This record gives sequence, structure tokens and C-alpha cells, in this order.
Amino acid sequence: MMPQTPGNSWIREVNVEDFDAQVLSTSQQHPVLVDFRAQWCAPCLVIALLLLALSSMPVLARELASGLPAKQPLLIQIAMVVEDSPLPMRRDFAWLAITEMAKMYSEEADRARDETRHTTRARDAGQWAVSVDNYAEKMQARADSMTPASTVEVVIGSDKGINLYVDGEPVIVTGAFGGQQQVYEQRLIE
Repeated sequence: MMPQTPGNSWIREVNVEDFDAQVLSTSQQHPVLVDFRAQWCAPCLVIALLLLALSSMPVLARELASGLPAKQPLLIQIAMVVEDSPLPMRRDFAWLAITEMAKMYSEEADRARDETRHTTRARDAGQWAVSVDNYAEKMQARADSMTPASTVEVVIGSDKGINLYVDGEPVIVTGAFGGQQQVYEQRLIE
């Protein structure tokens, strides 16, 4: 299970010693969902973030009642929960977001390289591919350099843009892909 968060008694970290009491006994009173995860497993981290978002729905309901639009994209809802979550959850979210961003930039570089074979502007497309590849490598290196000591701040702007600050360095999560933003957000959630 995930670490218990302030104001959220539904999520608990359980170990071998208290598994019977926390999971098996509790499951006699109400359903219990156990999330086995590994820090290196990206799909596990997404599931953990979604479970955290689901367990925090009363918090989201209060925030929505306070004037936010009723229909928020799922990524914004997750970011709203992660924004005030413990540092390990913010780090997981940042790692996933930055890693997926690096993958999408690498795919963009591949498309540009492919375009060099089919256009008279091959030199421009080739230069674009090199630039985008370099940026993708920089983003992946940023994600890979994160440690348990890394600080992560999740900020949702008034425009509903999601920004991360990893060790004080800004990383834009929404708006970075123009026409492919929805694809990025869907891939990040999946």
C-alpha cells in the first residue's frame, strides 16, 4: 500500500509484520485494495498516483465546490492531489512526467529524421532532429538524476498549466507539446 497521507486515513503503508491486522482483518469490515509496487516500475507509479487521486476525491470535491470548474482533465486532478502530497509521491509524478516527455521528444526527433528522406528541406529537418534529440537526452538525464534528496514542487497555474520545479529547476508539463498535448497527457496517465 502507499504511505498514509495527511488527512487520508484510507492509504497506509503496510509491511509483513502488520499485514494480517491492516489488510486481512480490515478486509472483513470493508473491501481493501493492496497496491504492490516497485520504485523502478513506471506503471506501478501511475497506479499509485491514480489510487491517491481516487482516495482523495472528498478533497477534490471540496476544491471543486470552492469555484474550480466541475470538469477538470484527469491529469489536472492528479496534479491537484500530488501538489500537496508527500515528497516521494511528487518525485514519482515528476519522474513519470519528465520521462514520458523525453520519450515523446525522442519520437519527434525520429519523425524529423524520417522527414529528411522525403523533403527538399532535409537539412532543416535534420538539424531539428539533432536539437530535439539533445533536448530529449537532457530531459531523461534530469529524470535519471533525481534522488531521494531531490526536491519537487508541483504548481498548477491559473491557466491550469502544470509546472514542476525539480531542485528549483522549472519543467513545464502542460503546453510543452502544442498539438500533441492530449497524447502526452493520455500516455502519462496510462
